[in-house]
Amino acid sequence: MTVITCASCDGQTTYRVRPDRWFECPAGHELAPRDVVVDGMDEWAVDASGVLGTVVHPSFSLEQIAEAHDVLTATGDRTAFDAAAEACRAFLDAYRVGVA
Repeated sequence: MTVITCASCDGQTTYRVRPDRWFECPAGHELAPRDVVVDGMDEWAVDASGVLGTVVHPSFSLEQIAEAHDVLTATGDRTAFDAAAEACRAFLDAYRVGVA
């Protein structure tokens, strides 16, 4: 996870989630969830310790793995990789219907 830091604190502090689901740095600067802006295939997330950050969306990662699998299987025997890719495809199928 890439941690989102507080611009008002010159990027020296991180935001943590509050009970009201807003974010706050140790200096008291607040950030509303609607104001968290991410680019491309990133999503904002909160880790187990309450720190705000970004992650690559799981479906994007799994689609890249599936594409790599297709290229590798076209060029050689990759039995172990085939099994891993199939597991990734199954995860992606579950994710797309809301099970993840």
